[in-house]
Amino acid sequence: LLLAATRAQATSMVKLKRFLLCYEPPGIGLEVEEDGHVQVKHKDMPPGTQANTVVDLEVLADNLIASEDVLTQRKHRNAILQLLGRLYNIDVEPAEDDPLSGGEDRCHIREGMQVVIIGLHAQQQVHNGEIGVVVKAKRDKFDIFLNSARAAGETD
Repeated sequence: LLLAATRAQATSMVKLKRFLLCYEPPGIGLEVEEDGHVQVKHKDMPPGTQANTVVDLEVLADNLIASEDVLTQRKHRNAILQLLGRLYNIDVEPAEDDPLSGGEDRCHIREGMQVVIIGLHAQQQVHNGEIGVVVKAKRDKFDIFLNSARAAGETD
């Protein structure tokens, strides 16, 4: 209990003022104020070739938050995801329904996941049961890449 109280006092003296974005080398700066003194902590990020999907950005954001006491999932995760999206040029939807931000996550489908196609009608019905990869996920709409002879327009 004493340790928790001491940590709460220590973090209350440190205040995050703003985020700074550095493109070369890739990183995020944390401008913090501690006892009236402002300093910038630079956190290195991996090169652009190592972050290709929203899932990669989520992992980076969670690791950054875990490494800094001044950052919290609830208050800072969405802002960090938006910054990382700018840094790596990846579209990141504002996550109103992010489970870590206190909202309700209705859809667990993310970019890069393999999915089975079901519920298609009319001309698209032939693709029911095929396996595809999610290439773009936005709220309730998804772009799926199907790697099959039927998707390529070839006939059996």
